[in-house]
Amino acid sequence: MSGDARFRFRVDMHVHTRRYSPCAEALDPEYLGPAMERTGLDGLVVTEHDHLWPAEDIALLNRRLKHKRIYRGVEVSSSNGHFIVIGLEGLDGIAPGIGIERLMARIVFHEAAIIWAHPYHCYGNIPAPVKGSNMPPHLHALEAASGVT
Repeated sequence: MSGDARFRFRVDMHVHTRRYSPCAEALDPEYLGPAMERTGLDGLVVTEHDHLWPAEDIALLNRRLKHKRIYRGVEVSSSNGHFIVIGLEGLDGIAPGIGIERLMARIVFHEAAIIWAHPYHCYGNIPAPVKGSNMPPHLHALEAASGVT
């Protein structure tokens, strides 16, 4: 491996729990710490579908961890696809079905980060999916690996 190992971190940027995401019925938030230990993750971002965890709840989970960190984000179900957003204090002006232009405007306004989640997943309920050849402006990252096929 190249580079300084002191500056390498393994962080899962897209984690759902059964508390707010029905698709994660088996993952109890109390098991996030042990799951990070078992998999060698240094941190993770809880990104429930269209729900942002209260900061106090994330702080409570972090108090139980040693040398690991849980962050909060949200997976926004836009009319153009799903996007992970990190760095919001609340979801003011962001709701399921929001268009990509409006979502990007909110992201820029709040100086948040946005990741296009599972971009190649075909959703039957997305009326205007974004194409890979027409990526939204201000996009910070593209999810390259996902449990979604």
